[in-house]
Amino acid sequence: MSTLSATTSLTVNAPASATIAYAGSPFLTSSVPVDVNLSGTTGGSYTASPSGLSLDASTGQITPANSNPGTYTVAYTVAASGGCPPLYHQHDPGHAGPSTPQLDSHPWQQLSG
Repeated sequence: MSTLSATTSLTVNAPASATIAYAGSPFLTSSVPVDVNLSGTTGGSYTASPSGLSLDASTGQITPANSNPGTYTVAYTVAASGGCPPLYHQHDPGHAGPSTPQLDSHPWQQLSG
């Protein structure tokens, strides 16, 4: 008797995982551009809420000098890929974790993080 066997290939993908932070918050509206510290899955996009923060959607870099004073929430989103769900990480002032970008136009009136 002969033996019959079959083989197949499969791929196991790790889900997207990331955290973002902006070191040095709060920032003055006269500050130079600030790069995001991204740990984890690359290739996502950045959004800010409310409007008024000068944010590069592809790099996460903020430009305080082109922004309105205020407190902003920055979100990082990675699209679904390889059978894994999308990733959405939010930088939120109401939760523990890295400081949220805050901008102030007066150096003597720093906002706390």
